[in-house]
Amino acid sequence: MLYKCEICGRLSDNIEEIEECENKGMSKPVVNEGDIIYFKDCEDTPLYYGIFKSILNNSNVFLEVYQKAFIFFNKLLPYEVSKIIIDGHDILYRLKGIKGKSASFYSGSIDYEHGYYYPEIHNNELMNEILEKCNKKFKING
Repeated sequence: MLYKCEICGRLSDNIEEIEECENKGMSKPVVNEGDIIYFKDCEDTPLYYGIFKSILNNSNVFLEVYQKAFIFFNKLLPYEVSKIIIDGHDILYRLKGIKGKSASFYSGSIDYEHGYYYPEIHNNELMNEILEKCNKKFKING
């Protein structure tokens, strides 16, 4: 018999594994859409920083976004939380630049739903780390 996690859809024949999975709960955002956060892509909180040394995806789209974003690495800049995507236990924060203050890069399809985005913060653990390191001097909206 297969059991299914009602949060993420994971299947297993081990009910204890599924109960443990469900006990993780659904991710809850630590910031809201529209909030302004300060973000610095650097060795301490890397999203793309330094990835050029070990490119995982050789596509032209990836390289184009990487090259555009590179000039903003290691600079503390404000970004708006434009979209929060919750997928079961996982959460993703898509940031967008503020005109004249930061940058926003996207590539891929015109519907903004596919392709690479920068910056994009995956999971609450990394978001909390960024808030702690980059936002302690600044008031976060929301």
